[in-house]
Amino acid sequence: MGIQSSTNKFDYIKNSSSSTASSIPSSPLDIQIEHLETFILVWLDDKTTDNQNEQLKIDLRRYITNFINFDDIKSCEQWLKSRPIDEKILLIVSGRLGKRIVSTIHDLIPIIAIYIFCWIPENHIEWTQTYSKIRQVTSKKEELIQQISKDQIYFENIEDSKAIQIFKNRPHTKILDVEYVSIIWYQLLIEILVSSSYFPSTPSPKEFIEILHRSSSNDKESLNLIKEFEQTYDKQNPIQCLIDNTPLARFLNRALREQNISTLFYLRFFLLDIYNQLISNQLSSSIYVYRKQLMTSQNIQNIQININNYFMLNQFIQTSIKQPEFSSIGQNEYQTVFIEIDAQYHDGNLPFAYINDLSVLFMCGSIFKIISLEQNSNSTWRLKLSLTGNKELDFLNEKIIKLRKTNDLLMIVELLDQSNQSNKANIYSQQLIRQFPPNHPLIHRINNIISKVQPSIFISKMISNLIFNLI
Repeated sequence: MGIQSSTNKFDYIKNSSSSTASSIPSSPLDIQIEHLETFILVWLDDKTTDNQNEQLKIDLRRYITNFINFDDIKSCEQWLKSRPIDEKILLIVSGRLGKRIVSTIHDLIPIIAIYIFCWIPENHIEWTQTYSKIRQVTSKKEELIQQISKDQIYFENIEDSKAIQIFKNRPHTKILDVEYVSIIWYQLLIEILVSSSYFPSTPSPKEFIEILHRSSSNDKESLNLIKEFEQTYDKQNPIQCLIDNTPLARFLNRALREQNISTLFYLRFFLLDIYNQLISNQLSSSIYVYRKQLMTSQNIQNIQININNYFMLNQFIQTSIKQPEFSSIGQNEYQTVFIEIDAQYHDGNLPFAYINDLSVLFMCGSIFKIISLEQNSNSTWRLKLSLTGNKELDFLNEKIIKLRKTNDLLMIVELLDQSNQSNKANIYSQQLIRQFPPNHPLIHRINNIISKVQPSIFISKMISNLIFNLI
């Protein structure tokens, strides 16, 4: 007894754990990518293998592909208590087993929601009321799926708040702070990922599919998801894949939110296709759009002291042309912020376009000026933003112009080091090596540095030997 179905390996990519330059992979299959999806769905029930639950498991994996079954309380409890605190777990448990386990695992940080799925819900209403993480008690499959789908949107919105970056424009004559340097390297990364001019080959889904097949271990459901992706992905309409909450969209959203360089390189085909579709449908006139966003008090305080400075959400921003109702969706430390965006396209801006009659999508990495932030009487906030372009941000504009002129992709390495992200600088360098033939001058520059220095000081030596100085 114990785990009936192990973690869906569709959500893992294997690799050596080394973060030093001494083990630069020769194959994309050797690169480590953590969980591709944000959430893990765990189901504890000694009857989950019944035929009547098989279709439910398939349906649930449409919303969260990372799925684990347990049929034994002890094994489940041990596994849950061993999880790192940064994981996000949604737990489904039967009423009978829930009575025995919820009290011991309810306060574990990785567990963010619990669902009691049982034959007779009324038998479990009273005891479940004392546990704040229990989101639902139901016997109906449709209700369970609907609640998990709703909660996924809610929790994704919370995760989005972690990707908000607030910064000031810094002229090149002044000392740059870490926050601004972090903005610059990310903007340059988006620039090279959505362009076909920096790398010798055009990206395709082939490499990503190869990795998914390699990591699926012939798991039936994983293979079915991969097959569906291969058959349905439309290069001409990738935005539909993005807004339909597909596994691919969830992989990309997490990678953007966490600025996971390895995953973003593997998903470059998807980013480039979305970018090209937005460019093809770019709005030429100004537009006013809205978005409802959960934020922490710290987010709000940071915005309050940065009026007339700049706001960036690492991800794609989906907005509506209809103003939403001013009602709160936040709980505890999260507050509801109604964002109003005044957008007008200028040369050099990242694109934005209609994706249906009511919605407008902004390219990931779009930058906005903070106009005002006001608190409403119903404990919600109204944040006014104005879309801005690179030309308003002096140093950023300089670096983009220089990158386009010199094609010096190692500029990003130095910026990553300046923002105290040397590990990402190493990962980025590994990805560059994969993109070019062995005799390319860029590969020679990287390998020449590697051969002369100890791995522990690889990044600092690389910076000192860069041919093109960043400043």
